Amino acid sequence: MPPIRVLQIMPAMDAGGMETFVMNVYRAVDRSQVQFDFLYHYDKPCFYDAEIEALGGHITKLTVRQDNNIPKYLHDLRAFFTAHPEYKVIHGHYSGFGMFYNAVARRCGVPVRAGHSHNTAYEHNLVGQLDRLMSSRFDHDLTHRFACSQRAGEMLYGKHPFTVLPNGIMTDVFALHDPAARAALRAELGVQKGEILFGHVGRFCEQKNHAGLLRIFAGVSRRMPNARLVLIGTGELVDSTRALAQELNLSDRVIFAGVRKDMAALYHAMDVFLLPSLFEGLPVVLVEAQAAGLPCFVADTVDPGAAFAGNIHYLPLQNEAAWADSIAAADLTRDPNAQAKAIAAGFDVHTSAGILQKFLPGADAEIYKGGAAMSETEPQFKGPAIAVVVPVHNGAAFLQQCLASLAAQTFGDFACFVVDDGSTDESAELAAAWESRDARFVVIHQRQSGVAAARAAGVRAGLNLNARWFAFCDADDCYHKQFLDALYHAAQTTRCQIACCRYDCFTEDIPPESPPPSQTTVFQPPAHLDALLHDHRVDFGLWNKLYAHELITAEIMDNGLAYNEDLVANWQIFSAADGCAYVDFAGYHYRQHAASASHRALPPESIDQQRQAAVFIREHASPAIQQSANAFYYEKLVYLASMILRRDDAAAYRVQINELGVGIRAGLQDPNLGRNPRLPLAIRAAAWATINCPVLWRKVCRTMLKDRR
Repeated sequence: MPPIRVLQIMPAMDAGGMETFVMNVYRAVDRSQVQFDFLYHYDKPCFYDAEIEALGGHITKLTVRQDNNIPKYLHDLRAFFTAHPEYKVIHGHYSGFGMFYNAVARRCGVPVRAGHSHNTAYEHNLVGQLDRLMSSRFDHDLTHRFACSQRAGEMLYGKHPFTVLPNGIMTDVFALHDPAARAALRAELGVQKGEILFGHVGRFCEQKNHAGLLRIFAGVSRRMPNARLVLIGTGELVDSTRALAQELNLSDRVIFAGVRKDMAALYHAMDVFLLPSLFEGLPVVLVEAQAAGLPCFVADTVDPGAAFAGNIHYLPLQNEAAWADSIAAADLTRDPNAQAKAIAAGFDVHTSAGILQKFLPGADAEIYKGGAAMSETEPQFKGPAIAVVVPVHNGAAFLQQCLASLAAQTFGDFACFVVDDGSTDESAELAAAWESRDARFVVIHQRQSGVAAARAAGVRAGLNLNARWFAFCDADDCYHKQFLDALYHAAQTTRCQIACCRYDCFTEDIPPESPPPSQTTVFQPPAHLDALLHDHRVDFGLWNKLYAHELITAEIMDNGLAYNEDLVANWQIFSAADGCAYVDFAGYHYRQHAASASHRALPPESIDQQRQAAVFIREHASPAIQQSANAFYYEKLVYLASMILRRDDAAAYRVQINELGVGIRAGLQDPNLGRNPRLPLAIRAAAWATINCPVLWRKVCRTMLKDRR
């Protein structure tokens, strides 16, 4: 079959951040399956024209941004789409004119109209305000929505759901470092040995704030006489920027390098990256600079979702002097692990390309073919959409409230399997009462075998009924009334195999419930694994998530552990998944009480199993996520040691504390463990205190640590 041809609608394809991202994806996609063509709004030669055509893309150039003739533009659009019925998918990146081309495409029968938000604000001039007005209608005729960041999506789409797709780059290109090439390029730029080269990449326009950049650099140069600045790009404010450099007596220190194609080499020629933009969506140049290992100093107006390296500093635009002070005091060494961090955060372009490549043909089949094509490859499920598994052992005190929260779900197409794990209280009777009055509730009885075996029994029952999705709820907890609804919607709209939300904690009364937002964030592989290990909102519990049936087996649920069994199960599930959708609301109500698993006294073997779980993750982590897994492993050692030290019966854990101490001590100076850049400062301090001042640290643990969770 010939590839699906996707029409990318752009202002033009010059060397900008948005354009660079689209080209990165174009280079990375399987062009035997998906081919990009381009529609411009300028009729002029552009930076990427030759490469687009070399990759097999077709370019059509309209003249509306030159002649401002809207009637002619509408006529040209209708003529174009009429002449090219092969375009079933358009991907619009130009929000200002989207009110025109999306509407025309819809009327001409283009079934899939995706939009992409690349910014978080508009320039404060007349052009910017006109763009704001026109962009307000961009959303109206879209079928699918993407954004470079959460803030960018919220600005353009409001309450409509969208998928966050980070601006991926060729991380392997920017990770290369050739000292000889660096020296040669610095010599070409006129940078002397021993000089510190600051860099900026961006179009010379109001948004990029070159005037503020020069004032910041003036302060830096007073503190660092060996500082130079290279400015890469072009635009309408080049001349005024040159004049300001002369006015600030910086002419001999500022290099105007123009538009360059050797960007990876230029980042490696730099020592520091500066980005004092008035606003940004998720700037590609900042991703590139971090991937190259550069220390980055960035305006606090830039979306913090762009940060993934430890050497990025956010500073206020209102205090330009603070920039110079921070730079002068900072460690300006490169991050040697920058590429791994970029990949782990989901900024590798192959991740972005994979998501889009999966979406675009799927959207075409779903909308254009009316779903007929899907039936050829997917089985038809006759069971419930969702199977909810509730393991219970002597949980009568809270089971009624738990099951009532399930019965109250706004999403009704589910079956609830209450697995009675050998209860000796009234749990079985309570569950049977629900079974008798609500056909969605099914009770399964087993001899006491533990929570993992109970979940496995529920999974087997759900799979036997051909349930398509699985969710879990502990018998002492409750669901938000829209828990299933929100996560099912998120999974459907993003096409992710996992959806999750955050949780809140309560003791007696369920906290007030707020409706879930319409927006959905997507953690792309391997960033979803990093979120599982380090993002408390995602958490490693099974209970705040929705899983596609193809990820779930009884064997994964019953992994032989009594402690951290959910962590190991989730690691296996997440490792097989194509990402995770996240809905930012407290959809799961986690009850804290004296009898819960996270509060009751734990035997020494619990320490062994929790450590075993961390070892399992470290040993089964791919190279892309290894740094994150190492940090998690070491943090677990420190955490377990502190949990022992806070106990009155710490002597009973003598073997465990000795083993943990050996591991913590061995890792103190290890760049993969105790000096891992992903490790929080508090954990580093706790590790040091555990080894070097154990008596004092035990007093701190006994005083401050009250809750295992």
